[in-house]
Amino acid sequence: MNVLNFYTNTQLRGNIGQRLSLDFKVAEIYCSHENHITYETEAISIESPILATAYDGGKHIASANEVGTVDLLDIHNLQSEYKWELHQNAIFDIKWRPDVSGQLLTASGDLSITLVDIFRPKDKIVAIEKSHICSVRSVDFHDSNVFASGARDGHVKVWDLRDCNAPVLDIPFAHVAETKISKRRYKRYRSCPANAVTSILFSGYHLFSGGASDGLIKVWDIRKQTSKIQPLKQMSFGGKSNFSDKQGYTSLVMSKGFLYASCSDKTVYCYSPYQEKIVGRYKGARINNYSKVSILNDEYLICGSMDKCACLWKIKHQQDGDQPILPSYILPENSEVDSVEAVNQMGLIFTGTDQGRLRRWTFEPLKPNENGNYTAYDKIEPYKEEKKEPITDIDSENFPTITVEDYETTHPVRSKRTKRNLFATPVRGEKRPVRNNKRRRSPRTLSPKGKKSRTKPSEPLTPITNYYQKLPKNDSPKGQS
Repeated sequence: MNVLNFYTNTQLRGNIGQRLSLDFKVAEIYCSHENHITYETEAISIESPILATAYDGGKHIASANEVGTVDLLDIHNLQSEYKWELHQNAIFDIKWRPDVSGQLLTASGDLSITLVDIFRPKDKIVAIEKSHICSVRSVDFHDSNVFASGARDGHVKVWDLRDCNAPVLDIPFAHVAETKISKRRYKRYRSCPANAVTSILFSGYHLFSGGASDGLIKVWDIRKQTSKIQPLKQMSFGGKSNFSDKQGYTSLVMSKGFLYASCSDKTVYCYSPYQEKIVGRYKGARINNYSKVSILNDEYLICGSMDKCACLWKIKHQQDGDQPILPSYILPENSEVDSVEAVNQMGLIFTGTDQGRLRRWTFEPLKPNENGNYTAYDKIEPYKEEKKEPITDIDSENFPTITVEDYETTHPVRSKRTKRNLFATPVRGEKRPVRNNKRRRSPRTLSPKGKKSRTKPSEPLTPITNYYQKLPKNDSPKGQS
């Protein structure tokens, strides 16, 4: 760190090394660079949604999109340096390997997990083809060799890169939603996508996992490698849902011992993991299934939103956490923001959108562009809450008066005859013949087996005495003279 960066990150009035607050700088954040990441085909180029971004700690940032490609860009000007097609489906999460330079871990919808060296991308270091039976949604490193993965099949697995033939630890059905279901369908129900594991996060030997619909964040101890491992604790859903199912979590991040979880009920919850209670509710962002969260300088919370922006909150810890906290600023975009990444050392924010646009946000002095102009692509904006105005008396003069005759003229009523046969030509004075809708029913008789039959017999059934009366006189039963 040079002298300029040292004084930028320290306070003049305080202890040496104490980081300077960003309150007076956040309002000056602007977009200095942007890049449209495309997927080239033989005919056209496709702008694919950016689902994940990761900073390598140096001068590069990696972005992964929905078509399975990874782009490596320069952190200063967002110029693309390398591009690889690593998967045959969407890449939902990427993580850099700690303590090892240039190795990236990817989790994809093609059921595979890949570790690649950016200097030799064609030679994959590790390729776990069928790591799960459904899409892999999240990965995170414990150290340079051990990492965990969570997928839509409901499993949380811990792997060792030194031997990836089988997981070191497998937690099946980690987030099965509690519901009443028959035993016959229970086995199939446990592996349905509704019980997916959408986000995982390591904190020491504790592994946090968030489910898609059970409304729980569970804490696992990876040192207890038993067949039936149970969570150490679980943090329940802290909001109110209008649906029968509880809401799920999309992303997890830790800062100063507090856990931040973006939830599908449009709220980012702040948990105190060891007290098992909510200390903050951050509202204002419309969160989808792929929205990510990040922390800038341990002071500002950032989350992607469906409102074509990324929201920034000033972090505040409360005793009860019941009072919602609204965003302080927004980073405007042209489409939904899925991925966000904060770089604390430089005060940078990166946002990735559904239309494949990656932006670099900073508060450093504005520099001239290629034409020598001091212009920014966009600037940060204060958050404005949409107030729903109450319905008042409407001035009737603003609406035209419509009479019954006008309505019948513009909305003719169709006759029954036209409704029955649209192609029939009506004739004036013609009377339709009256049809007798009563159907003649044949008499019901008994079949030889005692069942009801609609078939009419050749002769009506008569008593036995009448039968003998119809016989000729010379014919008599046997045994009579």
